[in-house]
Amino acid sequence: MAEIPPVLRALRPDEASHGYAVYLQAFAWLEAKGIRQWLIRYPEEKFMARVLRGESFGLFVGGEVAVILALALESSPYWLETTGPNPVWWLSTIATASQFRGRQLGRYAINAAVRRLSAAGADVVFLDCVDNRGALPALYQQEGFAALARKPIRYPSGNTFPMVLMQRTVPRYG
Repeated sequence: MAEIPPVLRALRPDEASHGYAVYLQAFAWLEAKGIRQWLIRYPEEKFMARVLRGESFGLFVGGEVAVILALALESSPYWLETTGPNPVWWLSTIATASQFRGRQLGRYAINAAVRRLSAAGADVVFLDCVDNRGALPALYQQEGFAALARKPIRYPSGNTFPMVLMQRTVPRYG
């Protein structure tokens, strides 16, 4: 019997707690490794609001949420000088469930998200990430993103991070 390929789709409200659990696993893993990506936990009510707006997606493997990510058409106050004041597509909050790590499913989810944006008529997608010794920017470069700008950003939490803004052209698929 053929294996069913992973499917990226919007999380339903009844799946939000599973998606949030994946995020919490990734948050704990990053914290344990000393990786400065998310220092403050994203509130569950904000996660649920993203689900209700149709911005939170899950990559489902065999019926389980393997990867979560967010796709939102919005503007970022931190990058207005580069992206402009009008809303643009952002890819964010990418996290893989611990039992699915090491299977390249995060990459699969990113590329599935880009295909989804292509179908929606998007031309580009942005993301920003911590530029800590270049690890995350290098990972996203492997997925077709290019660095546009770098700067330290001070967040409302009071933490300042060396950030990089990245962009990927969204191809047209046949």
